[in-house]
Amino acid sequence: MRTLYRSGYLHNHTRMWLASYLVYLRKTYWKTGAIWMYRHLLDGDLASNTLSWQWVAGTLTGKPYPFNAENVERYAPQWSSRNTVLDTGYDALDQLARQGGDCGTHSLRAEMVDEPPVGAKPDRDNMMR
Repeated sequence: MRTLYRSGYLHNHTRMWLASYLVYLRKTYWKTGAIWMYRHLLDGDLASNTLSWQWVAGTLTGKPYPFNAENVERYAPQWSSRNTVLDTGYDALDQLARQGGDCGTHSLRAEMVDEPPVGAKPDRDNMMR
């Protein structure tokens, strides 16, 4: 979240992980997430963003796109997710994705990050942090 708010950019893997987290663990409606993310992306493309969220949400296939700590560790080792709800197999994550109810931020050791106001410019001086 800090990277998105600070720079207006996220790597494609990170965009999908964030969408998956919001849709399957926080039970956010995919359209709500797509609109929110698009609002913060400097390189956002409405069609690509919307279709990516639909793909993650499995709107046409009914197949969830979960990710786990091993996947994050492989592509972004600096964001280790060990000892969190993500540190489990895909079968268990698929069950979480299909059940009702928010899994809560407590299980991900989340820290609160303030969302910048609509229209706020990214902090270009701190984009690399």
